[in-house]
Amino acid sequence: MAISVGFYNKFPEHRIRYQIKQNYITQIVKYYENYQPPVEAQPEYHGYVAGDFMPIKLDESLGDDEAASENIPEMRASQTEAGQIRRARAAAPSDTQVRGDAPEYDDSMIAYLSPSTRTGLSVQSAIESIPALVKPSKPERDSPLEPYNARKKAYDSSQRRFSTGKNSDIDIADASFTDFGVVKGIRDYEETITVANDNKKFIKHCLDRYYRNDPTRRGQFVVKFEIHPDGYVIPETIRVLDSDIQDVRIIDCIKRTIRRWRNFPPVPYEHGEYAITQKYFF
Repeated sequence: MAISVGFYNKFPEHRIRYQIKQNYITQIVKYYENYQPPVEAQPEYHGYVAGDFMPIKLDESLGDDEAASENIPEMRASQTEAGQIRRARAAAPSDTQVRGDAPEYDDSMIAYLSPSTRTGLSVQSAIESIPALVKPSKPERDSPLEPYNARKKAYDSSQRRFSTGKNSDIDIADASFTDFGVVKGIRDYEETITVANDNKKFIKHCLDRYYRNDPTRRGQFVVKFEIHPDGYVIPETIRVLDSDIQDVRIIDCIKRTIRRWRNFPPVPYEHGEYAITQKYFF
């Protein structure tokens, strides 16, 4: 390419590509103008077999034009005869089976290829159940505890069968703890209840303190506490069991009032702490 180094960077890129392409094409054209392909040597035929085409040697002259024209009918006749022989051989029947001592069919192979009864049923079932919903079978459980669970089920069944009696179908509620009716300690019940009822005026004072302007206010209050043998209420044992008074101030006032009760008659220490549940109405 006739481009100097000094002006190389001044030409655009497309101009450089076009010049390189033109030079490459020119060199290829000059190379193929002087190219001569090698001549392949033709095979020589030295014999003639009936049914084949007439061989012709390319390196030998056929003589003058008159001799060549005389040989053309003979060549055509030979080619026609050879074609008839080939067609007759192709149309002749031939036995392609291999004869031997082996049986015509192998029974073992037939048994191997034939489907079993179970396979046929599986295929038929699969084809019939295509439109329906396929529900897989429940897998069998193989657990070490399965034998024990089976014996337990049999035992429970026999127990229900032999333990059935009259009125056995009546449900009985389970035992539960209640704060009422639980006796603890020894005291004179009448004397203790009398003192607890007399202390009602102190509890009513808490209600009047916050609702003195509402004479229609009513309510109930259930409290449980324990009395020491010396005659005072143990503060840690005071429990509010039920109340329809929602004001927390009144409930706290009642607890403080009961905590100050010390007017119960004393009893011997061996009688223990006495538990009492009292219900007050206002």
